Amino acid sequence: MPESELAIPRGKRIVVEGNDGTGKSTVADMFGWQVRKNGFHTIRIDEPNSPIDEDGTVMLPHIAELRREIKDGSYPHNPHADLAMFNVARYLSLMRVEKPYLELGYWMIKSRDKTSSEAYQGNGDGLGIDTVTGIIDNVMQDDDYLHPDFKTILVFKDEMERLKRIESRGPLDLPDTFESRDGNFQQRVNDAYPVIAARDGFDITEIETGQSREEIADIVLVKAIGAIGVNLSHFSWDEYWEEQRSAV
Repeated sequence: MPESELAIPRGKRIVVEGNDGTGKSTVADMFGWQVRKNGFHTIRIDEPNSPIDEDGTVMLPHIAELRREIKDGSYPHNPHADLAMFNVARYLSLMRVEKPYLELGYWMIKSRDKTSSEAYQGNGDGLGIDTVTGIIDNVMQDDDYLHPDFKTILVFKDEMERLKRIESRGPLDLPDTFESRDGNFQQRVNDAYPVIAARDGFDITEIETGQSREEIADIVLVKAIGAIGVNLSHFSWDEYWEEQRSAV
């Protein structure tokens, strides 16, 4: 069969979820690197933010602007408005980038999806997890979005470890709409994740105190390989960190 007639394997959607400070963006970056080393193309997405291609190009700049608005805690917010802005970002990303590129074989490597809104606006802000789920599902109405190929939720066994990691980032330039909220809000968010995982059958990756980023990424990689049925060779994390240093 001529090469032009060969079917391109459809891409995969991988989601790494969790509260702020659990390391989901770092793990997603590391996972994406392993996927690319195995010869696949990837697009990274941190909801709510623009998809970013392998060259670091912001593919939908207006969504990046929307993210800045959502995350800026200097101004008044309410959960209904936040949820609406999240859904606009989700829908534009899905329809303009994710679905077309999935057909071209690209893997969508995501940190956060609708589970974050269910936890933050649903339980944290009190809109109700099931209420938020219904709103998002009605907006998206798409199996690609609602049922990723693999999703895991990162959860610290010791909440103090998560808080220490947030503090290690240093002071923020602007108050963060969510990270700056009080302990009661954060606890409600934490409480939501196991409830959502049990309801929807999503995986949970529990993080031990002192566990390295490499160890966590390895666990997620093994789980994802088992779930998606695509065998990925494991490349050295030393090579990954060398590439990160070279890119700075």
